[in-house]
Amino acid sequence: MPNAPDPDKTMLSVRMPRTLYERLRKLARKNKMSITDYVLQIITLETKNITLTAEDYERIAQQTREAERRLRNR
Repeated sequence: MPNAPDPDKTMLSVRMPRTLYERLRKLARKNKMSITDYVLQIITLETKNITLTAEDYERIAQQTREAERRLRNR
């Protein structure tokens, strides 16, 4: 499918005060980034010292396989 989502990605939805969203929007724009890219950058920086276990990677692989299966069955 040409517009199918990447099976290795998951959707994250966050409710936040409008004032915080506006600050985030301005900060992303100041850094010439989309809000999504800016949030991903922050999360990546803040989690870089977190170590994933073999079990974590297996769970991620299983979730990816399930997402691929769902996409094929559309």
